[in-house]
Amino acid sequence: MFDLLLRHARLVDDTLTNIALQDGKIAALGDVDGPALKTIDLRGECYASAGWIDSHVHCYPKSPIYFDEPDSIGIATGVTTVIDAGSTGADDIDDFYALNIDADAVRQA
Repeated sequence: MFDLLLRHARLVDDTLTNIALQDGKIAALGDVDGPALKTIDLRGECYASAGWIDSHVHCYPKSPIYFDEPDSIGIATGVTTVIDAGSTGADDIDDFYALNIDADAVRQA
């Protein structure tokens, strides 16, 4: 039994598919037949895609330009990877690195 079955998800090529999830991972795609704890019919109104990459994010919280909270941006928009677009430089890269190491330690705790 699957944890979740998404029926009629629209793909970027405009086809519809079913997606079965088990333990937080995709377990089956396409013509999925089997029971699920929860089934949601998306009726072709919601797109399913691989995670998106945002290649222009200002991730350094002390940036004089402005600061994007990378985790919040990703969660809200389906972005799984962000790339800092130069909000740090030679003068502050060590601080940027230290801040990210500290943040990773908090997320893993």
